Amino acid sequence: MSIFFTVTYMMPSKKGFRKVVQDFFLPDAPAVRREIRKLGGTVVSINQRKQKWYNREFFGTAYKVGFLRSVSFQMGAGISPGRSLALVIQGETNPSKRRSLEPAMEVLNRGGSFLEAIQAIEMFDRGTLAILSAGEVVGSIREVINSAIENMEERGKTWKILLAAVGWLWFDISTGLSAVVGVQWTALPWLRENGISSKNPAEVEKFNHALDIAYIINSTLLGIAVLVIIFFAIISFSYLFFGRRERHIGSILLRKIGFLHRLMANTGFGETFYVVGRMLKGHVQFSEAVKVAIDSSGLGEIRAYWQGVYDNIRRGDTIDHAMRSDRLGRAEMLQIAAHQNSEQLAKVILNIAAERTEAARRNLRKVVSGAVVGTILYTVASVGNVIYVVAAQGSGLNASMSSMSSG
Repeated sequence: MSIFFTVTYMMPSKKGFRKVVQDFFLPDAPAVRREIRKLGGTVVSINQRKQKWYNREFFGTAYKVGFLRSVSFQMGAGISPGRSLALVIQGETNPSKRRSLEPAMEVLNRGGSFLEAIQAIEMFDRGTLAILSAGEVVGSIREVINSAIENMEERGKTWKILLAAVGWLWFDISTGLSAVVGVQWTALPWLRENGISSKNPAEVEKFNHALDIAYIINSTLLGIAVLVIIFFAIISFSYLFFGRRERHIGSILLRKIGFLHRLMANTGFGETFYVVGRMLKGHVQFSEAVKVAIDSSGLGEIRAYWQGVYDNIRRGDTIDHAMRSDRLGRAEMLQIAAHQNSEQLAKVILNIAAERTEAARRNLRKVVSGAVVGTILYTVASVGNVIYVVAAQGSGLNASMSSMSSG
């Protein structure tokens, strides 16, 4: 794969040396250096040409799907992949998006391939690029474009559900936490300051004891909240930076929470099985489809499974033996073992993908339900603290009124 480099180098001239700044479209920096040496120049600096993140145009899923679908339509008319891509880019009427798509045109004009042009746009994620790369290898780009489209649409549905659930969970947790914080720094200090009007030492002692207990309980609730936040922050950080490894601190901690681990595993397997199934339907070889699954997943556990499958296939195992693992259920392995040809295998794998995705959604509903119940109990415990102290204050007030009446 070739990429763009902006190179500054010195060229000899009659007056000494002159500085030249030039773009090169080559595979890597050593290739650029060799090219400069052939020209007789001396390299000063080599920088891979990338658009700054704050200048990049946002491409939503709907736009990406429409973009690839347009390329597929052009190819359906017998036009080559590169030419189809160029026609779609030339038809873009939004000036900002057109500028962001320009690197692809530059790659095509310099003789780059369809995949190199797609990569130059930096529009698509690792999984989509892996699917398109497999299509270029086996020579069925149009088929894998359709697979990539369906994969993006299916993954978009899953992530919408996940994001909605995360949003709801965050609302629940923030509501419960705000109640505890309000009690700790507003309600309890106010009760401490105002106390009770009773002169009875026993009632005053009872009130102060109730207030001390309320502080202890509420501080414990705050401590629990802080520990939970730290726990999930460590998991999130670990998955963000080390998620593609099989074992890291986040994955180890997550295995301790069975329902969350099942949610992640079912989501990851659902996505990758869907990718493999769609590519098999597009007549891509099983080994190539597995390589795409390895590249497309961001979860180390899922990558490890598919890497094992790929290694088994290279050793000469049959597909059903290669896919056997304790990460799959017995029913799933029986389905895989029963296939007779590539078409049946594609159907089986797509069925497993659908079952895993549905299982992930069930797991997600359980997570949300559990979080709602936990938040309610958490909030009730905090507010109950205040009610307990107010009750002690009211008891003291009643005792004071009674003593005044009897007096």
